[in-house]
Amino acid sequence: MLSVLVELDCLLDTRLGTILGLSKEAYDSLLGTNYFNRNTDDFEAATGGLITNEDFKKAYAARDVETLQISQTTNMPLHLAEIACNVKLDPDLMEFNRRTKLMVNTHPYEFSAEELGVLLEILQGLLPNWDEITIGSIPLMQLTPSYLLDNWSYIYVYNFSSWLEMYGKQLENKRIPQITFVTPKILQNGLPNEEELKQLKAFDVFESGEFLLQEYVGLRTISSSYFSRVSKVN
Repeated sequence: MLSVLVELDCLLDTRLGTILGLSKEAYDSLLGTNYFNRNTDDFEAATGGLITNEDFKKAYAARDVETLQISQTTNMPLHLAEIACNVKLDPDLMEFNRRTKLMVNTHPYEFSAEELGVLLEILQGLLPNWDEITIGSIPLMQLTPSYLLDNWSYIYVYNFSSWLEMYGKQLENKRIPQITFVTPKILQNGLPNEEELKQLKAFDVFESGEFLLQEYVGLRTISSSYFSRVSKVN
């Protein structure tokens, strides 16, 4: 069975939603940049200082349902729909292995029971081909290596570095190479310095990260366009 856990923040572009909440001018200016294929979240530079990175960091940490209401769908639902379709059409898989289940992790957002019902209906429309779609709220502190190994094949997160920072030491004794994280090709440990910028031009730092972690946990980095407002995916 294909089992996937995906953050709601991957299905909706809450980065742009957060910026829209801060400044409509900054939001409009971003749409004229390489936002959809960016490899950093340096929104201060991208908006010419209309917002600061500290402004964004604080607002994103405080994002809520109102942020979701002004955030648009990303390219991720189409990507996930295609994955489920490919699994079902794979002639080499046994019937059980063609089953698909997906849970959308809504943490840190808080919803009423009625809102969750509406959200589930929306998700079922956005994510066709999946046999089972559920909603859960799972904070980072509960996404332990053991929990992931027992429940999921793939985990889609926007910020893999946060998970690795919390559980990296545990991976030394609890390796989970069977599990694959899928995350954007975005440098998530702050802004690159001059040396890091040279490395970016010299070789693929994202592929290097995948290689270095492969014995401990699966990692696949994909274009940031999948995690961004609907646009052409490169």
